[in-house]
Amino acid sequence: MRKKLLAAALVLVLCFGTLTMLAASPQQGLVLLNVRCANTFLVPANRQSMDIYLPAGHTQADAILFIHGGGWMIGDKGFYTDACLEIQAMGFAAATMNYRFLGYFNNNSAADMLNDIHAAIEMLVYQGQAHGVTINTVALMGDSAGAHLALLYAYTRHHVAPVPISFVVGMVAPTDFMDPYFVYADDGAPLFAGMRYFALALAGVPWTARDSDTESFLRHAEALRAVSPLHHVTPNVPPTILAVGGQDDFVSPSNGWNLYRKLREHGVQTEMFYHANSGHFLGNPADHTVNEAFFARIFEFAQAQENSTRPTTIAPTTSTTTTTQAPTTTHQTTTTRATTTTQPPCTILSTRWPCSLRNWLLFFLGFGWVWMWF
Repeated sequence: MRKKLLAAALVLVLCFGTLTMLAASPQQGLVLLNVRCANTFLVPANRQSMDIYLPAGHTQADAILFIHGGGWMIGDKGFYTDACLEIQAMGFAAATMNYRFLGYFNNNSAADMLNDIHAAIEMLVYQGQAHGVTINTVALMGDSAGAHLALLYAYTRHHVAPVPISFVVGMVAPTDFMDPYFVYADDGAPLFAGMRYFALALAGVPWTARDSDTESFLRHAEALRAVSPLHHVTPNVPPTILAVGGQDDFVSPSNGWNLYRKLREHGVQTEMFYHANSGHFLGNPADHTVNEAFFARIFEFAQAQENSTRPTTIAPTTSTTTTTQAPTTTHQTTTTRATTTTQPPCTILSTRWPCSLRNWLLFFLGFGWVWMWF
């Protein structure tokens, strides 16, 4: 009987997702782990989950949402746990999320991942409200693949986001899949062949039609531009902070610089932090000063946001950023949107449980199978 009950409990968790774990610290705030933020059929619960960090003693807060990298195929939200704790200690809300991955035999695309980001922002706002903290704005920050998604969401969906996107940070981001670095790379190089495959998958090209040679790649130019942040720049996109590695062999620095120049051409506030000695992971000790200035600047943006719902300008930094030109101070304003979101259909101790017929059907089928075989 005990085995049956334990197995039935396991089926329940598998059908309805993981429970939210609550950990409170009077000094630090509230931490909600493994919050399910969406419920897509056949998507593992952990791939649509997030961790939320709400600051103590605040009824309102601005937030930063971190999006991990990993080539759109690997990685986990836990990569940004320490960063979230630091942000929370500064009096901001923070969150780190998982999202659906590309796969050789699934149809996931960039659109699905952007939907996951949207759901995560909605859940962040909802959980903030449920615990007495109004989330006024959210900044997006990611590295590599996560940076690509952060930029793409900020540039294409900022006008429909649940709360205003205050700014976006992209570290070593692929910003343009039509960059000659990708298009005309050696067709026999496995690294570039893999990147082309990822780009085509992000663009929604069926896996049977994906070919990494240059001629085939260019046949999908329009679809590739649609998933390239650089091709969605307008004067109204959020302020942007970029970081590139001068020795990056995975994503050419040209991707970051081209986006930086286009943002400036459109009058968007943008700053570039050039890590001349670093590769894709920006970890060379020789770039320590630039790296420190980069993270200090992010905090300055966040502080400026905290002092105003959305400032018209943020003073340019005089720190050791390496750019070809002084960063512009032009900043476009957007219309503030309502921060309320629809309540999840079922909540138990701040846990979002998907109350769909499908989940109940899966549960009873699984429960019956367990009862027969254990």
